[in-house]
This record gives sequence, C-alpha cells and structure tokens, in this order.
Amino acid sequence: MPSALADCAAAPALFYAVTYVPLSAQHVQLAAYFERLMDHPSVAATIDTARPWFKFYPGRVGLSRRFFDPASA
Repeated sequence: MPSALADCAAAPALFYAVTYVPLSAQHVQLAAYFERLMDHPSVAATIDTARPWFKFYPGRVGLSRRFFDPASA
C-alpha cells in the first residue's frame, strides 16, 4: 500500500513503464507490487480521474483495457 514516499513515487513510474513494456512472467513480485499500488484507494481515485484522458495518452496502445473501462477488470 502506498504509505512510504517510495510507493508514492513508484505508482506513476510503474504505471508508465508497464504501458510501454509489459511485465514478463518472471517478474511475479513486481507485478504483485504494481497491482497492490493500483488497488490503493488514492491511486485508484487518480486512475478514475484520469480515465477520460487516456485516449490521449501516448502509451494507450499498451494500456490495459481495465484502465479504459473499469468493468472489464
């Protein structure tokens, strides 16, 4: 859960990175950490706020469908 300064910095950086280079199967712990960050209420609220603008996001091709449509998660 984002409670440390490092977690707050990691959420946007990992979000950006994962849209351009998906995590491989060997990065199980990093993928789990990313999911915990994305599930945190403050990060989820930020994603919800940004959702209408993802159509303009340069990495939208690699962006998981769940970020466009929360019902598809």
